[in-house]
Amino acid sequence: MHATFLSKIRLALAVFWLTASPSIAQQQAPFALSIRASHFEIGSEIGNTSFERVKAGSPVQVELSFTNLSNDEIWYVRTNPIRDYAISVADTEGGRVQETAKLQELRSVLAGKTTKVISSSVSASQLKPGETRVEYILLTDFYNMSKPGRYTVQVSKGAVKSNPITIVVTQ
Repeated sequence: MHATFLSKIRLALAVFWLTASPSIAQQQAPFALSIRASHFEIGSEIGNTSFERVKAGSPVQVELSFTNLSNDEIWYVRTNPIRDYAISVADTEGGRVQETAKLQELRSVLAGKTTKVISSSVSASQLKPGETRVEYILLTDFYNMSKPGRYTVQVSKGAVKSNPITIVVTQ
């Protein structure tokens, strides 16, 4: 009987959470993320999506813009792109692209699985309303994008996702 009562309480809390006004999910995030490929030949279009073109074996870099959408100053803290953001790189079939040894080692350090020291810097500043900070992420440091094909890239921080972009790697 006690378990049934707890189940009813959990259900009531879930219904309250989903119907709360304004809903947490409907509130606007205080910032936005936007990415674009950096230093590549701009291709035409695949459907309605423009893409960037790069030769196989070349570095692939994205420019990430972090914009304050709120009416207040917010903190922008930059440490390491792998710690600061979730980066998704998918191949033509939608499969995840192989991580480099460097990324695997960095994840191991961040998870506390190794005592190896990796140097890193931290910068923090406040962004005024409407202000944007730009940083660059060298994707090929973290993902194997050496095979010709189309790669879809998206960056997120918490529930906030950037626009997806397509990068075409040619022979």
